[in-house]
Amino acid sequence: MGKCQYNCGAGAGGTTGVLVDIFIQDHHGKLTRLESLQGITLEQEMLYWIDAYEPTPEHLANIEQALPIKLVEERQHSLQHPEIRVAQEFLFLRWQFLEPSKSGAIRRQPLELYLGANFLLCIHHYPRDEACAVPRELPEFMEDERTPQQSAAQLLYRIMLGSLENYWNVSDTLSLDIMRDQEQVFSGDGDNQAVSKLRSYGGRNVDLRRLVAAHRRVVLRLIRGDVALIPNEIANRFLDVYDQLNGIEIEIQNNNDIISSSYDMELNIISTRLNEVMKKLTIVATIFLPLAFLVGVYGMNFKNMPELEWRFGYLLALILLLVIGFGMYALSKWLTSERRITKKQRKKRAASKKKAAADG
Repeated sequence: MGKCQYNCGAGAGGTTGVLVDIFIQDHHGKLTRLESLQGITLEQEMLYWIDAYEPTPEHLANIEQALPIKLVEERQHSLQHPEIRVAQEFLFLRWQFLEPSKSGAIRRQPLELYLGANFLLCIHHYPRDEACAVPRELPEFMEDERTPQQSAAQLLYRIMLGSLENYWNVSDTLSLDIMRDQEQVFSGDGDNQAVSKLRSYGGRNVDLRRLVAAHRRVVLRLIRGDVALIPNEIANRFLDVYDQLNGIEIEIQNNNDIISSSYDMELNIISTRLNEVMKKLTIVATIFLPLAFLVGVYGMNFKNMPELEWRFGYLLALILLLVIGFGMYALSKWLTSERRITKKQRKKRAASKKKAAADG
């Protein structure tokens, strides 16, 4: 079941660097592999699965000759969003695989799917083994003698459902990263780098949410039951894909709530630190307020001020300033002590309970 070099009868000038797998399953479930689409005519009782890796325009034209489809003009990968188009003889669907990344970035891998009554064409620009395990296991599943003949819609269902495994992996990895930085913020040890990471996680979370929402719209069209190429019993199976997407959406919303709470906690920590600084400055101002008053009084240039003639007036003034300063410091510490505030709050709660009991 290995790869084969696909030439499609291109002749001497053809390109032979395109990897294509062609699998045909008969009504008995027997699976065969071909090396070319040349001369193939679709038989009603056969199932055809064609997996094309980086096809050239010439090979796409050869595929159009072999299959009753009209290939959609390709766009840049960054602009390829999930979508679905229903034609008379085929269904076009663009799906997005996610490639796990060590950096945590969301890397999309677009997959173009063309579904017919008895064929499924997959076109992608990355090795199919990198997407998920389903495309790699699908030939073995079709070849298994215990497996009855599949339909093209069933193959589509297995590919779409298997692709969501990496969605869960990306979402779980993002959740773990968010929780790790949130712990730093909650402990008060978080720095600007942790907050910046949370902002980047928020951007990734939004990208993942938009991608999941786009896929949900595609799956909703499939489960509506108005696509002739999707039998009703297979359309009901796509509810599994929709439920998986809903679960991922819930996980994304949880990530968003965690990020929002982290922002709020960071603002509360900053506000608390600012309050501590203002409290200290208030204590300093409270200490020097009476001292400044006394110095200002005795700094006035009036002749009839008897204290100015005292022999020990200067020493007494210094002692008085020190006593008042230490007294104001002790008073400020007592007024702002946590013990006093807690005791006062307990008294208020006790008084409220007594009042509530008396009213009751």
